[in-house]
Amino acid sequence: MTLLRKLFISIISITLLISCSKKEDSALNTDSDYFMSFKANGTEIIYTDILSAQFEDAPNQNIHGLTMAGANFNGSSTDEDFGIILMNDTPITEGSYNQDYIPNTYASRAFMSYIKGEQGYSSASPLLSDVAKANVTITEITNTYISGTFSGTLVKSDDDYSVITHEITNGKFKIKL
Repeated sequence: MTLLRKLFISIISITLLISCSKKEDSALNTDSDYFMSFKANGTEIIYTDILSAQFEDAPNQNIHGLTMAGANFNGSSTDEDFGIILMNDTPITEGSYNQDYIPNTYASRAFMSYIKGEQGYSSASPLLSDVAKANVTITEITNTYISGTFSGTLVKSDDDYSVITHEITNGKFKIKL
C-alpha cells in the first residue's frame, strides 16, 4: 500500500472518528443532497455514500485547515477515493485556494489526492512539481454543510512529478459538516 494511500486512509479515519464522536449521526452521508463529483480525464466520478468534511485548526501553529473526502469502496481493485486538504494562516472561509505556500511555512493552501486501486496521484508540493495544480473555491459554508468547486492537474505520487496523469475538471461538492 502506498504511503499516500496510508496517509489518506488515516486522514479519513481520524476525520470520521472525530465527526462521529462530536455528533450522534455519522459522517457517512445518506442524504442525496450531499455529494462530491468531478471528471478525471473526462470520466465522470460521483461520490454520494462516503463523504466527510472536517475543520482541523492548529491555532498555536497559526494554521487553520479543512479536510474533505469522498470515496467508493467495494473491496476490489476499483476502490477509489479523492481528498482535498485546505490550509491557511487565517480560518478557512468562502473564497479561492490554490497550491501557493502559506507565508513562513512549507504548507500549500490547497492539496488534492486521488487514489484508484493501489496507485496514488496528487497535486504534489510546488517543490516537487511545477505542473501539478490544485484550485478549490468554497462558495458556501453553513452550520450544516460546505459547498464549492475544484479543478487541477495531478501527477503520479511515486514517480516522475513532471508528467500530468490526471486532469480534474468540473469538480463540485456539497458535503455535510
